[in-house]
Amino acid sequence: MNNRLIVVGVLAAALALFLCPLLVQAAGETTKREPVETNLAVLQNELLGYFAPVSGTIDGVSGDTVSIALASGSAPKPGMRLVAFREGVGFVHPVTKEHLGNVEIPSGTVELVSVSGASASARIISGNPEDFPGTKVKNTATKRKLLFYQGAIDWHLGDAYYQMLKNTNRFELIDTGLETDAAAKVIDEARKKGAEAALILSSQTVEDKVTVTQKLFWVGTGQEISKKDTTVHITQVRDLRLRSGMIGAGAEVLVSYRLPFGTQKIAAGDLRGDGKHQIILVGSSKLAIYQPDTDLKLLWEVDLPAHNDVLSIDAMDINHSGRDKIVITLMRTKGTDNATSDVSTGARTTSAGMIISLIYELQGDRFKEVYRGDHFLRPLSPDVLMAQEFDPRKGYSGPIYTMEYMNGQYRRGAQLPVPPGLNIFDFQILTASNGTRAFISWDEDGFLQLFNEKGVRLWMSRQDYGGATEKFKLDAPTIMLESGKWSVKSRIVSRYSEVLAVKRKPLFSYVKGIGYSGSEIRSFWWNGINLEERIFVEEVSGELLDFYLAGDRIYAIAKPLLGVNWKNILKGENPFGSTLYVFSTKGR
Repeated sequence: MNNRLIVVGVLAAALALFLCPLLVQAAGETTKREPVETNLAVLQNELLGYFAPVSGTIDGVSGDTVSIALASGSAPKPGMRLVAFREGVGFVHPVTKEHLGNVEIPSGTVELVSVSGASASARIISGNPEDFPGTKVKNTATKRKLLFYQGAIDWHLGDAYYQMLKNTNRFELIDTGLETDAAAKVIDEARKKGAEAALILSSQTVEDKVTVTQKLFWVGTGQEISKKDTTVHITQVRDLRLRSGMIGAGAEVLVSYRLPFGTQKIAAGDLRGDGKHQIILVGSSKLAIYQPDTDLKLLWEVDLPAHNDVLSIDAMDINHSGRDKIVITLMRTKGTDNATSDVSTGARTTSAGMIISLIYELQGDRFKEVYRGDHFLRPLSPDVLMAQEFDPRKGYSGPIYTMEYMNGQYRRGAQLPVPPGLNIFDFQILTASNGTRAFISWDEDGFLQLFNEKGVRLWMSRQDYGGATEKFKLDAPTIMLESGKWSVKSRIVSRYSEVLAVKRKPLFSYVKGIGYSGSEIRSFWWNGINLEERIFVEEVSGELLDFYLAGDRIYAIAKPLLGVNWKNILKGENPFGSTLYVFSTKGR
């Protein structure tokens, strides 16, 4: 019997030793799965402590120091600022004559220095010391103006905290597009915007933990009154990113990324030939190429010729090497200082210069320029690369033709038959199941239209879908004549027997330059007789700048209403930046 008990005891001990690591691991996993708001509540409670209910009476003044008899129920905290006031005449309800309160005559502001039981010591921040004896003090119940600055911290993490503070109804949060690491500049910005206090967030990641630091400043004196840290697990940050940006009932959003630098063009392709798609984003002077995952991993940067605007960017395997090439068309402007914006259309107009077309190919561990021309380039399909000449007096000039790869060189091919008046960025081809072809295209006013192969218009949209977002001035023959304009239209993407195009919804119907409240991606399917239209991606907030189809993914860049600033794609520092959405097209 004793031997059996010994055996059972040994087995129990062994089982405990086996299970303990699993239980510890499970507890760790449970901690990781906690909502990030639980961790951020540490910062929230610290902040709210400086704006908690406090009241009392000043019972002594010595120089710029006052003593306060605190009322019961107060929650004082050193660093807290209170308003000192005297009660004036009372005021009553005009009908019931019920006493509603007394007029408050402000005397100044004091800041708590120390607290001891029911009394506190404070220093005078503003006001005449002679006016303080016998006055009352309180933390005002009205919303306090707080500038919220999201510095070097993941945007989604900062936004989660922003929403927490907003939901307290204690603050009037003030946003800023400022980009700086200097607290003095943030405080100066807060002062200009009329904020009482400024909050600065920052973070530091070590292994799998993110330490979030909150600093609080009083704007009037620039004084830092609080610094508080909290730790967040990296999986919690990833969960925030994955659950953010859920849009409408259209194609499924797989993930979204904040893009805080100025990009309006995107492409995607299998640049390495490994079966994975890389994302190509256009910066101010370079291409940035990323591998999408939970985060965007920067793979390469490709410098572009200076002083050029990017008109279009695509990826295609024109030489059938198994790797997509980057196809890009640039325009050297004659001076962006003369750029204007049309309030009625929202389009930006610039004086046009020369055109540069480029093809980049990954060779070894870097991208090499393998072609340079002076015409427009754009893929029509995975196998057809189109080109068209440029004339500064006409914009698009001459017929559209194909570019072919022969004997290691890119050469001009055959002319492409298209309806009269269509240019290289205007259209896409629809092919019905019976082989009948039609051309869907933009007109100059942003309407979509459908032509048959003979150039007869079969259909036109009832609404303007957003128009061209970029227009350019033509050279006039003399200074006495006003030049015309040419434009680059929004992308139309081919997908099997349908095409996809953007429909932008202006905030005001006839004043598009103010901004767009939302955007959709519409699908158009041609059956040889009728054109069927449906919503493919529903109600992306703000303006959808560009989108690209690669495999079963749609990559779309959207800019929120009035959003303007970008900086660092991996840190996502600015809440006013654009967002990259990745949609799944499976089952669509």
